[in-house]
Order: sequence, then C-alpha cells, then structure tokens
Amino acid sequence: MALIFSRNNGLHSRIVRLFTRSEWSHVEVLLINSELIIGAEPGEGVIVNDLDREPPGSTVAVGVVIDRLVPNPERATDFLIAQIGKKYDWTGLIGWLFKGRNWQEPNKWFCSELVAAMLIAGGHEMKVKTGSVSPQDLWDMTRSQPHFVVANK
Repeated sequence: MALIFSRNNGLHSRIVRLFTRSEWSHVEVLLINSELIIGAEPGEGVIVNDLDREPPGSTVAVGVVIDRLVPNPERATDFLIAQIGKKYDWTGLIGWLFKGRNWQEPNKWFCSELVAAMLIAGGHEMKVKTGSVSPQDLWDMTRSQPHFVVANK
C-alpha cells in the first residue's frame, strides 16, 4: 500500500487547501498489488477507484509505502476495506471552521481522517487526532520517507 496525495484547480480542492492550510486537498490509499485506490470522496463516500481516475490538470504525489509506517499492514488493510461504502463526513469538514469541536463520526469519513484512522488501526502512533488531521499533516509525516514521486497529469 502507498499513500497518494493530490490537488487540482477545482473549487472543492481550493477550499480544502485554504481551510486546512494544505498543499494537498486529497489523500487516499493505493493497493499496490491490485492497482486500486480506496479513498473518501465528496458525494460518494468511501469508494474504490482505479489509478486513472484523477482529472487532467491534477498534481499527484505517490508517497511512502505504508508498510514502513505501520507495524501491522494487514490490520490497516482490513480496516480500510471494512470502510468501503461508508458515507463522506461533511460535518467533519465543518469542524475545520470551528477548531476544538469534535465533529468526527465513526461511520463517516473525509479523506485524511480515513487515512489517519487506517494508519492507527495498523499500529502507527499518530500525534494528531483523526478528526483534526489534514492532507498536509499526513504529507508532512511521510514526505521524508523514500519511494516518493510527484507527477502532473
């Protein structure tokens, strides 16, 4: 598995980057063996996609291999797969406007909250709570790791 970070010039991407002070507006997980991506998408919830789904003009970064971040990658994968079909966490995004309030719901996810929860499920010790983690927080945590590629589509 690997983390994939992305951004584009769409309104949703720009708003997320503004409110989270992030270089990236989205993060998801690449299942390397199957070349499938699992992530939380606005309006769709937690879904499975393929590698070619990013729109033209997107900047995409394939980050660290997750096996290097978690002691138990199988548990992380199992957790992630169990989340498929759950709703997008719109109220969690509202939490960015009102810092200090916990808007996180266990059956709804936005992208970075899903990835953080997956890392925690795999045994990674996060320094931020899952409900307040942004794509930038995850980027900062992983960018010094090897196997890093940035590409424009």
